Amino acid sequence: MEGQMRSNTATLNDLIEVLEDSIGFLELASDRSTSPDGLEVLDRIRRSNVSIISDLKAEVSLNGGEPISEGSWLGSFRHNYVELKAMLVDDPEASYLGALAEQEDRIVEAFREATLAASDRVRELAGGYLPEMEQLRRQLQDVLRLQIN
Repeated sequence: MEGQMRSNTATLNDLIEVLEDSIGFLELASDRSTSPDGLEVLDRIRRSNVSIISDLKAEVSLNGGEPISEGSWLGSFRHNYVELKAMLVDDPEASYLGALAEQEDRIVEAFREATLAASDRVRELAGGYLPEMEQLRRQLQDVLRLQIN
């Protein structure tokens, strides 16, 4: 039982971490976005991620675990890379949105993987949020398509 709880905590913390990584990209993209539709989608994604992070942290705490409090070092590296890359391209907004889209792909993949977890509760949580994550990713992809055209 203790091993399962540790595994649940690790899986939930992985989900928290990937969502926290996304918050940094959302802030970058929001700060540089000029599209009202884009800003609306970015705000919707940010609010959703913050809410899910809160729920997942509560679940980790309920299981006696310690919720992670920030994103990953790899997320920080990606964030800095995107900032540098944006300085070198003609359309920095597209660069930020593209990086955010890649991060949203990582989120959806992490939630899909969590639906395969050994714990019924982790599968239930991840499966419950997965449709929302997929919908938000589609909305972001729509914004990117509009921006390209």
